[in-house]
Order: sequence, then C-alpha cells, then structure tokens
Amino acid sequence: EWDKEVQKSQSRALASEKEGYNPSLLRAILRTFGSGLSAYGFLPFAISKMVKFFSSDSEMSKNELYACRLLYIFCTHNSYFGLKLIGMRIRVACSALLYRK
Repeated sequence: EWDKEVQKSQSRALASEKEGYNPSLLRAILRTFGSGLSAYGFLPFAISKMVKFFSSDSEMSKNELYACRLLYIFCTHNSYFGLKLIGMRIRVACSALLYRK
C-alpha cells in the first residue's frame, strides 16, 4: 500500500506541478487494515445497550439484555485478541517500511 501511495504521489507530481500532496502513511494503513479494524467496532455498541438497560428509563427487555450480554461474552476475548493482532501487524509494517527505506 505504501508503494501505491508513493506512485500516486509521483504521478500527481508529474501530471501537475501543484505541491502539497504527499504520500500518506495513515491512508495506506487504513486501506490495508481498515476493514479489520472496522469489524471490531460493533462491540462498544453492545456495551452501550447494556448500560442503557440499567438507566431508569430503559426500554430494553430482559431478552435483549441477555442477547447483548452473550454477544459481549463471546466477542470480548476475540475482539481484544484481534485488535492486538492488527496492532502488531501495523507496527511490523511500519518498522519494515523504515528499514526498507
């Protein structure tokens, strides 16, 4: 992905003499790992539903609470493991980029 960003930057520089566009490491990371990161983004919504259940004006039934709780139980370990794995992959990719340069 980084090579694509560099090529994109070079082609834009050749096509027009405008300055200001640089290859973006963040954009390359999001293109590479964004789908994995977004897959783990639903867990906070389940937690917020459980917190809303315990508020005084809750409209959630107990069955919905149990469903959210089961989802939380089964997904917590997997999501933490997956997020740590993606974080390690990003760190290795950035380190490899620095050493390759």
